[in-house]
Amino acid sequence: MSELVTGVQTSVPTQYTERHVTYKVWDGQLVEGTEKVRATTTDVTVYDHDGHVTTNSKVYTREYYA
Repeated sequence: MSELVTGVQTSVPTQYTERHVTYKVWDGQLVEGTEKVRATTTDVTVYDHDGHVTTNSKVYTREYYA
């Protein structure tokens, strides 16, 4: 009696996200403790969409005083 065993496909990630954060700081020369900080976050997602590589980018900006 012969048994058929189906093959197992290799597993490849179908989505990958990378995050980049950039900070810019302005010196608070007029009043101590008023350094302005801007944090820009960029999320880039690369994924497989029906056999084609597709990318999606999102950018977030936050400003605050330190």
